[in-house]
Formats: sequence, structure tokens, C-alpha cells
Amino acid sequence: MNLLSRTASIASGILGRQSDVVRRLRPSYEWLLDVASGGRGIEWAVNDVIVRIDPRTRRLVSSVAEPELWDWLRRRVTPGEQVLDVGSFLGIYAVVLARWTGGAGRILACEPTPGTLRTLRRHLAINGVADRVKVVPVALGDAHGEVELHEHSDPYLNSVGATDPRGVGTKTSRVRLTTIDDVCREERFEPSILRMDVQGFERAALSGARETIFRGRGRLRMVIEVHPQLWPLQGFDATDFDRTLGDLGLRARTLGGKRVTTYEPDGHVELEYI
Repeated sequence: MNLLSRTASIASGILGRQSDVVRRLRPSYEWLLDVASGGRGIEWAVNDVIVRIDPRTRRLVSSVAEPELWDWLRRRVTPGEQVLDVGSFLGIYAVVLARWTGGAGRILACEPTPGTLRTLRRHLAINGVADRVKVVPVALGDAHGEVELHEHSDPYLNSVGATDPRGVGTKTSRVRLTTIDDVCREERFEPSILRMDVQGFERAALSGARETIFRGRGRLRMVIEVHPQLWPLQGFDATDFDRTLGDLGLRARTLGGKRVTTYEPDGHVELEYI
């Protein structure tokens, strides 16, 4: 830990990390961290993997991040994979996926939040993987046009078409809406791995991937984060979601150990062909 970090740690320990003084000084401290790094960001361990991040995102990047999902990806992603990262957010998964797929791999990182895109692109650049990750600034569903994006003070809760009641809504914005099928067609992209986290919009996003899913039988592996607590806000429930999966020739299986239900809030499921 450098002198600046040590000094800040001692001060926050004395004053309290959530004290008014520390909260007021935090933006200046993060700016100084960034300047001290020469604009290269700071080193940050995520599941014991070192990535470089914008210091301003420290509270949003957990050091222990979704271990079941991380393990699922690490065991399946090999050099040369074509990975569709839907809901890329700050790009942490895109960075490590690009490393794991190597120079022959290709990543499409889809993210609709305007304020997040700059940080996503910066993380790709400072980690040296921008040449093999293409950022696609869209929301993905089952239609085309524009859609309302609900933004929150905790941006990982940002959601299409509905406000997450767990968060503090800050504003709404209009973003481009398209489908996975159209993105793959436009980019001439045939994914071998699909990772998705779209905060309750899972059903629409999968419905818009029908052609991609059908072409991928025997090759495409899919893992998604599910948000059943938000599905009623989108007008459907678990029965409807299973029906949609069945129409696509899929079924859901939980990751890791036994779960009470297949669909737990913010849980992960693997989608298998049937």
C-alpha cells in the first residue's frame, strides 16, 4: 500500500469510514489516486484476480464477486471463445473473459447505461483488452426502437422499463433497444458463451435471441442472472419464464449447491438445451 493509501486508511479509521468528513473528502482522494496512477487506474483484486479499475468505482467492484458464476465461466471459457456479455456494466467480466479467451477470442460487451459506458471503455483500455472487446451501447430485448432506462444511485440496479424498488431512483433516460439476434447478425458474431445480467428483463432479452439460440445448439453455453423479484414489474412470473424457455428449447438449472427454488433473487442459472 502506498503512502497516500496508508494515510487515507489511517484517517478513515480514526474518523469513521462513513463520517461526513470522510464522505466529503472521498471524491478528492479518488481523484488523487487516479492522478498518482498516471491515469492507469488502481490495482484491485476480484476473486484473487488482479484487474485495474477507476478509483471512483471501488465501492461497486466487490473483492469477492459471484463465486459460483465466476467458477462456471472459468471452467468453460477457453482460448478462442466468442463471448456475448449482456449487461456488461463496468466491464469487469469483459476484462477477465478477454484474458481467458486470449488474442484469438472476441467479446461483445452490451451495456445501455450512458453514464457507465465511459467507465466500461476505460476499464477495457487500462487492462489492455480494448482490441478484442467491442462495446455495443444498447439495451437488448424482443423489439426495436427506444426504451426507458431507469437509473439508480447504485447503478448496478439500473433496469429497463421499471424502477427497482430496492434502489433510489435518480432519473430515466431513453436508450436504443434492439435484439440479440440483430446484434449478432450485424456483428457477424456467433457466440459460444452467453453471460447475461439485465435486471429483470431476462425474458425479453432471451425472446430476442431465438435465432442465435437455435443456431447455437450443441455449441452455445448460457448462464444468466435471474431477478424473479422484478418479474412482476415486467408483467410475468416464473411460470411464464419457464414457458418462454420451453418455446426456445431450453430449461434452467441452478448453479452450485441445492437451492430452495430454481429462481432466487439475483441468483444464477445455466440454460440447457432440451
